[in-house]
Amino acid sequence: MTKETVYVVHPVSPAMKAEIVGQGYKIVDAKFAPKDAKIIGQSDEETVVDSEPVEIPEDWETMQWRKKLQLAEKIVGASIVAIDGKTLAEMADNVVSAEVSKRAEAA
Repeated sequence: MTKETVYVVHPVSPAMKAEIVGQGYKIVDAKFAPKDAKIIGQSDEETVVDSEPVEIPEDWETMQWRKKLQLAEKIVGASIVAIDGKTLAEMADNVVSAEVSKRAEAA
């Protein structure tokens, strides 16, 4: 079975990689994307990588979906796009949840 390829701006955060690979996609660096390909994480703004991890509020699960989307985008350092029939809210939820789990395991 061949996996569908998605083109993603690198570097890819572990949370975003886990989400995309978990959905059965193959990740390829966006610099190799054909001209008409949809690129995940593409932004008109320059991405700034923070040296400190993004602060995740204790009540993140009850945040309004747009605020949660902004939080998820800060975590991955790129725009979140809906893939595989999931809404932006679901994608944001998955990213933040994966990051919270990753941090809990590392603690």
